[in-house]
Amino acid sequence: MCIDGASQSDKDLWATHNCWWAFVLWQYQAYRMHDSEWNGYGFDDACNVAMPYPKAVNASYLITYGLRDDYALQWHATIDYRHAAEAWETDTHNEIYYAPSEDRSYLAAAETGRFLAQDRTLMGCLLFDLGASTNNPATRSGDYVHEGWHHWQHKHGYNPDHMQGPIGACTTSGSACDWFYWHTVSQFNFGDMWKFTTDGHYFHSPNQAQVEYLCDLAELPSGFVPNSVLILAKSEANQRLSTRFRNGVPYRCGDPRPW
Repeated sequence: MCIDGASQSDKDLWATHNCWWAFVLWQYQAYRMHDSEWNGYGFDDACNVAMPYPKAVNASYLITYGLRDDYALQWHATIDYRHAAEAWETDTHNEIYYAPSEDRSYLAAAETGRFLAQDRTLMGCLLFDLGASTNNPATRSGDYVHEGWHHWQHKHGYNPDHMQGPIGACTTSGSACDWFYWHTVSQFNFGDMWKFTTDGHYFHSPNQAQVEYLCDLAELPSGFVPNSVLILAKSEANQRLSTRFRNGVPYRCGDPRPW
């Protein structure tokens, strides 16, 4: 099992909604987190933020309400990131579900094209273990978007695997490297992040989708989001920008965004 215990950023975010029960009841359906999988991970103790399932709820709350939706400045809208993260079928991906995993070789893993089974995303213990640097709502919510984009790749006929690193400017070992498809803020209308062209003019890789979400969160949050969450969002985004892209990316969170 995962090592129970809440990070300070989880506690800080949790205090802004205090286990809002209507949201908890909505979340397990929107993310298709079934009691058959999450029993023993806090499904029956959903207001105890020390346990994995409530931490997953916390990250879902951050995606749902954490952005101010500034059309002039954000890379993408809340609805774009929600469609990547939530489990039901949209233009972004087919219907999926979420399940916990004790595997600590990954943060989360999208399982696509499953034989006689529905596609799903596994959430590993590194997203929940007390003491792990990745046990925080910013990382968890970013992984919702990242893995959702692997499901986008599968829905739209692209290989959902990362490139093996290190390769090019990507310094991370293992299956972790992507291309970064540069675009301006105005290139995608809100709600259109899922759209693409085969020439790469309109396109996103999973790491890129995650980074753009984290930068939007870090720089353009709703007023209630605690600073402890924003610091982690910016740090993780910039770490990925410097280590996860084969073609190298000069942009960092906090830099001016091109219109």
